[in-house]
Amino acid sequence: MPRKRRLLHVLKSSDLGGIQKYTLALCQGLDRSRYDIEVATSGGGPLIAELERIDVPVHVVEIPRYRISPLADWRAMRRLAQLFRERRYDIVHPQGSKPGAIGRVAARKAGVPITVFTVHLVPFHPGVNALKRWIYRRIDTRLARHTDAIITCAKHHRETLLRLGVAREEQITVIQNGHPTPEAPPTPEQLRAAHERLGVETDRPIVAFIARLMPQKDPETYLRAVKICVDRGAPGRFILIGTGELLPRCERLARDLGLGPEQLLFLGERRDVPQILPAVGVFVLPSLWEGLPLTLLEALEACAPIVCTDIPGNDEVVEHGSNGLLVPPRDPEALASAITWLLENRDEASRFAEAGYQRLITDFTMDRMIRQTQEVYDRLWRERMGDT
Repeated sequence: MPRKRRLLHVLKSSDLGGIQKYTLALCQGLDRSRYDIEVATSGGGPLIAELERIDVPVHVVEIPRYRISPLADWRAMRRLAQLFRERRYDIVHPQGSKPGAIGRVAARKAGVPITVFTVHLVPFHPGVNALKRWIYRRIDTRLARHTDAIITCAKHHRETLLRLGVAREEQITVIQNGHPTPEAPPTPEQLRAAHERLGVETDRPIVAFIARLMPQKDPETYLRAVKICVDRGAPGRFILIGTGELLPRCERLARDLGLGPEQLLFLGERRDVPQILPAVGVFVLPSLWEGLPLTLLEALEACAPIVCTDIPGNDEVVEHGSNGLLVPPRDPEALASAITWLLENRDEASRFAEAGYQRLITDFTMDRMIRQTQEVYDRLWRERMGDT
């Protein structure tokens, strides 16, 4: 019987964001009779308790977050290389840009046989200035030479890597994000419970922005669209769920637009978004750039009709006029018109919701994502080690 493969995932944060949920799903779903799975990540977040609950060993290695920090990055790389040598991993799989850079350098120095890297969001996206895009592209191109496989969570990432010459075609496998398959659409009892849990008293459909308040998500366009909807008398109750660096700016803009609590509710951060999503009548995501957003998959599960921007990633989940509406980015008028149309055409909104649910359980299952990822590991193992 072939020996079990020693696999390590490397993450920069132990919060429970999209990358962490992706990694947790792999840890839960991969064949544990064939893989010994461990995780290296920075400490202090709820992911660690979740991993310990499913008996996945965690190694706390502080990995700097966003900006390039030569000394801190070098320390993290050195610590990872030491860990790789001590634990003798067969496969190291960094997740995201910073762990992808530090982890791949450490894997090469430690002589790890197989290195896999997942692109959740390319670092040279429109939110990065031209100089940094050039630097990040050069770094990723060099690192790709020492990477056995690159997994992209969205089709457009593969296209970007090939167009920019960052990686070779045979290196890249597209494995779109997956979501746990629900047993059934939300029941009337679940809808009532979601409304009670949300705590918003209204007989109108709820229009919700649910995301981090950061430039990528463009909450200000949502606020301006809400103002247009309110002025037109659109029959919706508007809420904003989330916190982040743009919160003070959003609160100021809401005051300047005359949007008080009767027009727009700021509900802060919620840890129970999947439970309250069935209460949402229109789900709004006005992002400027994305990978393949898990929030859209959550909205599909909740049968929440979607309005989102027509950008790469979003358009892999939402087909305009079939299971939602796509609008141009940074266009409050177009966003408001789409929201209003869904509020005034509830039969069509319900049709979108049903089509979106079917799309989720057909194309975006977690089982498919896990199976395809294990197939990448197995293929590389056969090529490198010569056994099954």
